Amino acid sequence: MKFSIRRKLLIGFTLLLVLSFLIQSFSSLIIQQYISSQITTIQQVEANNGASDILNFFTKLNTESLGLAQSYEKDPTTFLTTANYVITNDTFIQEVTILSPLGREIVQVTPSGQVEQENLTYEVYSEPFKSAVAATPAISQVYYIGKNSEPYIDTFYPIVSKRHMVVGVVKMQVNLDQLRKELADIRLGNDGYMYVVDNNGVLISHPSQSYVLQRPDLSSRAVIADALANKKPVFQDQQYSNEKNVTVIAKAIKISDYNWVAVFEQPTSEAFSFLTFIQNLSVFTLVVSFLFLLLIALFLSENLTRPIRKLQKYVESGQMNMIVSIKSGDEIESLAHSFATLVDKLLNEERLLVKVSSELKEANEKLHVLDRLKNEFVSVASHELRTPMTAIKSYLWMALNDKGGPLNEKQRFYIERGYNSVDRLVRLVNDMLNISRIESGRITIDLQAVNLISLTQEVIDEVLPHARELGVSLNIEKPDSLPSVLADPDKIKEVLFNLYGNSLKFTPRGGTITTSFIAHEGYVVTKVVDTGAGIDADDIGKLFQKFGLLPGSYITNQNASMGTGLGLYISRSIINLHKGEIHAASAGRGKGSTFTFTLRVFKDSDIQQTKDEASDSNNDKIGLIHAKL
Repeated sequence: MKFSIRRKLLIGFTLLLVLSFLIQSFSSLIIQQYISSQITTIQQVEANNGASDILNFFTKLNTESLGLAQSYEKDPTTFLTTANYVITNDTFIQEVTILSPLGREIVQVTPSGQVEQENLTYEVYSEPFKSAVAATPAISQVYYIGKNSEPYIDTFYPIVSKRHMVVGVVKMQVNLDQLRKELADIRLGNDGYMYVVDNNGVLISHPSQSYVLQRPDLSSRAVIADALANKKPVFQDQQYSNEKNVTVIAKAIKISDYNWVAVFEQPTSEAFSFLTFIQNLSVFTLVVSFLFLLLIALFLSENLTRPIRKLQKYVESGQMNMIVSIKSGDEIESLAHSFATLVDKLLNEERLLVKVSSELKEANEKLHVLDRLKNEFVSVASHELRTPMTAIKSYLWMALNDKGGPLNEKQRFYIERGYNSVDRLVRLVNDMLNISRIESGRITIDLQAVNLISLTQEVIDEVLPHARELGVSLNIEKPDSLPSVLADPDKIKEVLFNLYGNSLKFTPRGGTITTSFIAHEGYVVTKVVDTGAGIDADDIGKLFQKFGLLPGSYITNQNASMGTGLGLYISRSIINLHKGEIHAASAGRGKGSTFTFTLRVFKDSDIQQTKDEASDSNNDKIGLIHAKL
């Protein structure tokens, strides 16, 4: 089904409108969530303030009890004065009584004065009293007395002698109406207020004292039950209908020291009134914006497509010279004039691209030819240099071993210098030949099942005399079992030989080189760890490059010969041919180095695959030249 440009534009504008609507809706939702979170946060703050006021109330009671206890312990005769002062200033304290550790009332003071001795009795041996006798302040459960059955509690505070023994208990009878008055200041909006329940969920403080006197059990409210059970409430638990059948939202905090719960309650309609206003405003804004943007979309689509439709008619009629008559006041007006020019430019660019592509192809072929010639030249030059260098080395070796007669000290010095230089050149030529063979793809890889432990032991046996000469120990950690690997033994020997030779150069006399193995996820990992000069972290990436001699590197073992900087490059090439990986690591200069390479675990199916790959290759294969230390 085909659509006109105008219809497509209308569809596009409609999608943009829908997207805009969704974005606005999402933004409105985020704002609503933010406002909602702020509302609940404010309510939580009020609940925290209420809990703080309750703790301050109890702190004040404890302070008064402590003062009374210290007053009685220092001088019982002045206790009455202190007790009368407390009752006079804190009218919510109805009685102050001194109890013996056995519960006998010794002194009792009320707002009317001191109670006569014959009217004193014994205290019930309750849990709060026993706690105070054990030197821990405590409060009683809430109880109701008086003509209005108002809520009261008793506080018990120990009297401790100078010998740190409890010699009595200060008991205060406290009217909780004072707590209601102090919490009355905590309000939010017109109808948000605090109320308190005890550890059984019974109401003990509320702005409506008449409701308190009804002694309602509010433990069925989920927000209170969660607080008493130390359970984190969910949002649904914080909403309920209160005693006036008004839907409210509440925040509850358990006062753990006293097992009371302070609850801040506010009608939902008042708490979220601003949020409701924002929601209504958002809906109104979205609807008006949608209608307004839809009208703009209709206008723009018509304004944009009218000249295009006119241009289409002129193009279909073949009257190209009439396109200039379009007066749209925008880029469409010049479209007819630039169309032909654009086509010509595109054709010219295409012809130019074809020409450039052809030139690049020819240049690439020339580069391949030059690269092949370079490899052939290196191979031929290295091979031609190797024969006379080997002969020179042999003659110098014979001269050093007195085959042509004894040498004096000066002659021996110069011939040794020449022999070492020729030896280094021979190793460099051998390495260059090996690199040439590897890069030309003519290297022979004879894959087979290889016992890596035995192969490593063979290399160590070959290197061991030179290591002993340098004073370096070679260790091998043999696991109980290790699977065979798929490898060319001669090539892996060359890798091990290069790694040992590299470590021997940079490991001082008395150092160690340790080899270990581990099978991991279808590969055998070989580690060669030395205690040598180490490598800077910035230089590790340069190790496996051609002529990878690090700037500032030095040979720790003065008896070792300088390398060519090609051994690790050859080792990496060999491991890559085996589809493995090789890495180097070091903690820094003077902290040794670790070289790790991986080889695949041998499987019977690998041998047939190797044979098939070898039969598909028609190149003449050659091996590597093994250089001795």
